Amino acid sequence: MIPSRGSAQEASAEGQSEKQPQLEDPTLAAITEPVYEGETYRFAGDGHAFTDPAKDTYVVATQWGEGELLPITADQQHLLFVPQDVTAEEIEALVVSLWDEAGWLMPGILGLFDEVTLSGPWQISRQIGRELKLPNSAAWGYLIQVAPNRRQPEAGMAVEVAEALYASDHVSPLFKGELPVGDEYQVLSHLLDVAARVGGGIRSDQGLVYEPDPDHLVDLTVYAPAWLPGKDMLSLIQRINPQARVLTDAWAPWVNPGFARASEAPEHQLVPLALGSALSSSTSPYAIEIPLERRGAVILEADYSDVVPRALRWEEWVKEQVAVYLLTWHPSQDRTHLSSRPSRQIRMERLAATVLIEQIAAQICERTDGEAVDDAGFIVAFDQS
Repeated sequence: MIPSRGSAQEASAEGQSEKQPQLEDPTLAAITEPVYEGETYRFAGDGHAFTDPAKDTYVVATQWGEGELLPITADQQHLLFVPQDVTAEEIEALVVSLWDEAGWLMPGILGLFDEVTLSGPWQISRQIGRELKLPNSAAWGYLIQVAPNRRQPEAGMAVEVAEALYASDHVSPLFKGELPVGDEYQVLSHLLDVAARVGGGIRSDQGLVYEPDPDHLVDLTVYAPAWLPGKDMLSLIQRINPQARVLTDAWAPWVNPGFARASEAPEHQLVPLALGSALSSSTSPYAIEIPLERRGAVILEADYSDVVPRALRWEEWVKEQVAVYLLTWHPSQDRTHLSSRPSRQIRMERLAATVLIEQIAAQICERTDGEAVDDAGFIVAFDQS
């Protein structure tokens, strides 16, 4: 995917033509003309990235070749690392789900948005892996090229508050005493989701390595062109778990499906009804609770939406209002206080919730011709064998 040049670049080219003669040899012109050009850098056909020295912008010049070892300068940059069996095509598919502009600018340069790119995949040798303190599973690396933008805790903020905010942040394991903001934060946060999806991790430019928990994304949202009435949904779910029951809609207001979690309402606000009593209308939104065998529950909310994740932007049926089925895990403990290292009890609950949610989502997809998307915005496929 090579973007067309804008009028500003054309004007610049015209200005340069007045200062220097045009190249008459078309072959020579093709060699010297960049295949992609941004405001502060340009890529030539051989893979070199040239920066404008007048711009104070963080851009790394790199020359990538298939099978090339990770360059020695990698210790000064953010690095996405993945296992041996993860292909460049898989990484491309995931980032395309996250950014509208994402795609290959040229071999070895995967654009995300604006001038933010990944270069790679670079091969990670055992020696380089040891020097960078990467896990043994790290086989391929992608250098993350994004302008650094950091922020220290605000002056006057209580130490305890600052530490709590820092510890709860998604990217905090990658930094010491500061956190990225703006584009750098967005990129690292999303790429941590990519890493979790493929069993990889990120090494920051501060030398800190973090492998996100691949099992932390439990909730799924099914977007579909067909509406499944509440009575039919209850019947479908009760074939999987006979204890499923209908809830009133007062316990949790509907919130942007697929982009925010359902309300973390206290358990006493979940009011079960007699089966079918809240399902009088076949087109009304509804909620169903499915208790887990141990503790906790899964809640299904069904409604309509005009908004879908980027991963589904090419589906024909998203041009109209779509049906949305949100499956959310409600553990026995307050979800907002779950640590990055959950207890054995919570891990067991999470596993049971994951299995149940995937079972139900797969059935809904089959009945409605829908697609399941996780909280990171990635499409989830189910093994139908």
